[in-house]
Amino acid sequence: MADWGPVVIAVVLFVLLSPGLLFQLPGNSRVVEFANFQTSGVSICVHTVIFFGLITIFLIAIGVHISTEVNPLYARRFAEKIYRNSGAARYLEELQQTDLRPKIQWAISNARLKEKVAARARAFDISERKARIWSLQKQRYQARARLNAGELTQEEFNFRDATLEARVQAEKEAIQVLQQEASTAAAASDVQLRKRVEEEVLAKHEKAISNTEAYLLSFSLR
Repeated sequence: MADWGPVVIAVVLFVLLSPGLLFQLPGNSRVVEFANFQTSGVSICVHTVIFFGLITIFLIAIGVHISTEVNPLYARRFAEKIYRNSGAARYLEELQQTDLRPKIQWAISNARLKEKVAARARAFDISERKARIWSLQKQRYQARARLNAGELTQEEFNFRDATLEARVQAEKEAIQVLQQEASTAAAASDVQLRKRVEEEVLAKHEKAISNTEAYLLSFSLR
């Protein structure tokens, strides 16, 4: 009769010790991370050493043997049980059963808050730029006064005045861009905001489901 002990032990350890499936040691940001579906060269080496140590213990030190003829039906059920109990399968079920309404409401509230913060930042930036324009215009008047007083030559005045005028024009153009952004944000209705955020949340959720399904498909083909 065939000895299925090494096969079963190797399959079970391979599934349990696949980096990122149930756990990753070491993790990308912590020492141990569970079901993050990520891996790295270091974690592959660590999991390989653990796999080698455990399979050596079970097959060499303990000497596990399953000396029986395995029914193909039982083997299939065993594989399906491993598949169902894997972290990826559970994660996929959780994704498919997740109620997205609370997540969408949170995303909408977060988007509204970001819009308010952006509007305040634009208003503050516009005020700062207007203050710089006033300061630059003041410097131009002072330069003209120094020209009239004979403290500056005509060439020096022309160069300084052209430089200050260019800076004033740049600040005015920046203010126009900020004002256009503010007008565009104000014109966008709350309904459009909700629709955009809802589409983004649904797209991310569908992507997570498709990525998990692709991972499970590759896992089933191993």
